[in-house]
Order: sequence, then C-alpha cells, then structure tokens
Amino acid sequence: YVKNTGANAAYVRLKVYMPTATIDGEDDTPLFDLGYLDGKKDFCAYTAPNFGSGQVNGTKVQWVKAEDDGYYYLKTQNGGDYQLQPQEQTPPLFTYIQLNEAVSEDDLGADYTTNIDVTAEAVQADGFDSAEQAWKTFDSKN
Repeated sequence: YVKNTGANAAYVRLKVYMPTATIDGEDDTPLFDLGYLDGKKDFCAYTAPNFGSGQVNGTKVQWVKAEDDGYYYLKTQNGGDYQLQPQEQTPPLFTYIQLNEAVSEDDLGADYTTNIDVTAEAVQADGFDSAEQAWKTFDSKN
C-alpha cells in the first residue's frame, strides 16, 4: 500500500519491475502473476487492467494499469481520478504472487532467486485540473 504522509492531497502511482524471460519463444514473458488468495486460500490472478481494490475513507478505489506507460494508477471504481488525502493509505496493489503457469522451475534453475521491485510516486494534486495533467508535468521534469 501507499500512505500519504504529506500535508496535501496527492495523486499516486506504482511501477512494478517484474522479472521476465523468453519462454516458449515469447520474449518478455513475466515470470510471476500478481494476485490474491481467496477465502479457500486459492490463488486468484488479477486481470489487466484492473488490480487491487478496496475503500479509502468510504470511496471505492482500485489500481488500474495503464498500457502506455506500465504504471498502476489509483482510480475511483468508476475510473475517475482519486486524490489521496493526508494520512490516507491505498489498498494493496497485490497481496500474493505465484510463478506464471507458462514458466517451469526447469526454465529458471534450482537456485534461481530474484527481486520484484515496486516504486511508488506521488504528485501534489493542488494546481492541476486532472491526474493526467499532474503526471505529464511531473514526467516532463523528471
């Protein structure tokens, strides 16, 4: 999850750096699926573009993956921009991972280890008409 520890409302986004490999001739195959465990403790993979969801201060929100830049943006359930208020925290993007079904342990080797890095970014919402405008400004300066 992401918590707004600042003094102002902010738009937030996440980037997951998923390890990939060429599997069965397909380049950039993600090695893991992001998801959660259901009530029976069975793995349920999220289906793009919608990922983790929940409520923030009574508003239903969800993480939505943008295909053009690969970031996960926090949106309201109906797709609108969500401004994370000071001291609010988001629902988790995912709570469980599993090896992609297309990948076997033989593809990786017995001693395979890796990291899945997640980067969180926030931009102050004040002064912008939309999250899109805020992120365009942020990206142009970074």
